[in-house]
Amino acid sequence: MFRPATYEGPQSLPVTAVVDGAPIAGGSQKFPLLLFSHGWGNPTFLYTAELQDIVSHGYVVAAIDHPYDTTYTRFQDGDVAFFAQERFNREVAKQPHGLSTYAKERVEVMGQDNQYALTQLLKYVDTRSLKAPFYRRIDKEKIGAFGHSIGGLAAARTCQIDPRVKACMDQDSIDYRGSAFIVSDLQQSETQPFFLFVVSSADVWSQRALNPSDADLAQQKLTRAEFDMIMKEQQKNQTKQLAEIAGGSYRLMLFDLPGYTHRSFTDQTLLASKLDREQSLHNFRVAETYTLAFFDKYLKGDPRTILDTGTIVDSRAKLERFPSLPH
Repeated sequence: MFRPATYEGPQSLPVTAVVDGAPIAGGSQKFPLLLFSHGWGNPTFLYTAELQDIVSHGYVVAAIDHPYDTTYTRFQDGDVAFFAQERFNREVAKQPHGLSTYAKERVEVMGQDNQYALTQLLKYVDTRSLKAPFYRRIDKEKIGAFGHSIGGLAAARTCQIDPRVKACMDQDSIDYRGSAFIVSDLQQSETQPFFLFVVSSADVWSQRALNPSDADLAQQKLTRAEFDMIMKEQQKNQTKQLAEIAGGSYRLMLFDLPGYTHRSFTDQTLLASKLDREQSLHNFRVAETYTLAFFDKYLKGDPRTILDTGTIVDSRAKLERFPSLPH
């Protein structure tokens, strides 16, 4: 996964401050709870840097393994469910519109996974148990959901189906319509505050030559003019949806940061040996700064985050705040 790095025993592995079975911080303070959904085929531990950083700022994070959509899920009885590769290949590659149809189905399931996991987690908030160290330590009125790639679409769906979730974030995923709400039609979004990161869908917004080559377009039987029309339609759909979210929304463009890719939300760019480590760290910190600012504002009630002060984290990171947001 991290080639050309080589494994030379435990001493060659990255070191983290994560401790298995650690007790919750002492005291009686209650913490906001965040549900996290991984990208397609990614294990949750591939997001260690991001999740560890968020937890260190006073959150409880429940990273959900979505069976058949992550690399593997190990259940309590020892059974293991692997990524549904055969079904993915069959339905995505061999069916018309296979990818969007399959993704829509899986996002619905992942949203229901989140809803079920939240219900089970909240039972432990009021029930003393050795299985959960956060008895009476989670603020049930301060719950958020976020995710990367298809997990971002799942977080958006979670907000649509579960009013217990008060704020949602999509880290770089939209559908073919430009929408972060893949399951519903374009007239439906959500009511809670929403944050959308844009990196891999840069074709929709970037002025640079990121668009497909003429050869790629020919293979898709599209002219350049037809492609440009599709992009403009996606821009229109996305902006209209975000502007109509009752709780307000943000869109952050990160594709102008050197080295920023869809994978920059994971540990991969931090661990890859041939990438510019300082740039990768900078990109990671930019995304984390906005992630924390959003949840600090809407779950902790902090009125002085960078979302309110206008502080520039990086001039190449372009933040849009939609008019429906309260001032």
